[in-house]
Amino acid sequence: MKQIILPAILISALILLLSPVAWAEHFSVKEYEEFHDVLHPLEHEALPKGDFKTIREQSAELARRGDAILKLGVPTGVKKEHTDDFKENLKKFAAALTSFRQDASAGTDAQLKESYSAVHDTFEMLAALLPPVKRGSASMGHFRAGNNSQEQTEPTAKGYLNSGLIRLQQGDNEGAFRDLNKAIELNPRFPEAYYLRGNIQLIKGDYDSALADYNKALELVPNAPGVEQVYNNRGIIRRIKGDREGAFADFNKAVSLNPQYAEAYQGRANIKAGKGDIEGAISDYNKSIELNPNHPAPYTDRGITYLQEGNLEKASTDFDKALKLNPDSAHTYISRSIARGLRGNINGAIADIKKGYSLNPASIEEQGRVNFSTPVGRLKEFISKNPTNARAYAMSGVFRLIKGNGPEAESDFRKSLQLDPSLKPEIERLREAFK
Repeated sequence: MKQIILPAILISALILLLSPVAWAEHFSVKEYEEFHDVLHPLEHEALPKGDFKTIREQSAELARRGDAILKLGVPTGVKKEHTDDFKENLKKFAAALTSFRQDASAGTDAQLKESYSAVHDTFEMLAALLPPVKRGSASMGHFRAGNNSQEQTEPTAKGYLNSGLIRLQQGDNEGAFRDLNKAIELNPRFPEAYYLRGNIQLIKGDYDSALADYNKALELVPNAPGVEQVYNNRGIIRRIKGDREGAFADFNKAVSLNPQYAEAYQGRANIKAGKGDIEGAISDYNKSIELNPNHPAPYTDRGITYLQEGNLEKASTDFDKALKLNPDSAHTYISRSIARGLRGNINGAIADIKKGYSLNPASIEEQGRVNFSTPVGRLKEFISKNPTNARAYAMSGVFRLIKGNGPEAESDFRKSLQLDPSLKPEIERLREAFK
């Protein structure tokens, strides 16, 4: 089977998937352990159920324990080279805590969800910079070498995991990969390390190794709170490898474990769209957007689904919204150019193609998440359902022209003019723009 590679789209979709899943957290600093005691049930019980009443009830206690973290400042034992990063993350944590207090008191549930998530995420960034838990501490059990009563402070699996997280934050995927390998070497039953290493391998395109790591993580903790992220990522891998039914099962499992997990609805929607279940796909895209209205990807994917069904107005609206949220998405500019061209907005189509190409020249041939179709493939599908649409042939000709397929482009242009001779000025503008 030909391997499918989705570099720009896949990497952008995985930015949030590199965060740790806390199946068994312990902290070397008392204030962080106490904060986590309140945070953990909110993250894994209240939030997935949409139980904002409980989050509001616990907000004062969570904020009080957060204040203790801020009062502490940079804890003893934080590495000198991490001090500046720690101080910067403390500022972000303080700002998130302020917003959380306000939203818990007078904000909407949507506002509270956003500010609570900011508190959670900035806390995780701080926790990753803490010194590792000593092996002799109560939370890790007691370890003694012979009669030596001194606590052992040599590197631990958790320490290497934290180091790997720091490297990921800094964009050092190779360094993170080495640290995670070491964490697994020290503790072969460390699900968080397998999960994170799998994410790195997914981004690298090593799908078989990523799949093996996700399988191992799920073998160790098949139903732990937060493990829906692993099922979701394994679903992405299975879909790329052509196992559509396996992917569908994984996205379903992720949704069943956490009905508030927006990304899993998007993944399931893409499978449904590929199977021709357009109504089911749109329903899942809608749910994903309802849960996370500021994530651009489901707007783009829903727009492509509308486009392939011929609903150009709704497709254009979705592409507009996606680009408002992420104005640097080459994939979405190229997708919108098709909708604009089909609606007769030739100048808009030309502008979008040029913008998308300037952001990422590969976007002209890039495969999307819906059916893994390229722009030309998308137009072929549209033409199969709308064989007399002259502008569809004109837009297909444009993309063939850009790819250097001059004879095929001219064939598409001739077909367009046969169907509608009045399009000659539009086709001449397209030729001139991309000659």
